Amino acid sequence: MRQKLITLDPTAFEIASNMPNFSDWVRRQLHKYRAQSQTYFKELTDRDRFAAEFKLRHGKWPDNYISGEEEFVQTGNGTVAQRLRELKEEEE
Repeated sequence: MRQKLITLDPTAFEIASNMPNFSDWVRRQLHKYRAQSQTYFKELTDRDRFAAEFKLRHGKWPDNYISGEEEFVQTGNGTVAQRLRELKEEEE
């Protein structure tokens, strides 16, 4: 393991002091953050795929499509991944 020094304000220091294993808690939070980030980027890919398929089908981008890091979709049809599955099922 490697060390990383962090600076805490007085309140955070008090909370950390009362935790049985602050270092373990920080490690678990960092791993959770990484897992959420990876999920977020997978969703971006699904969102972009949905938007591209929508454009191919309808000749325009979805009205609520925003590229980049900003949030896209909670359409009336659910999440992008759900909508992609629905579109594929409609084709079959």
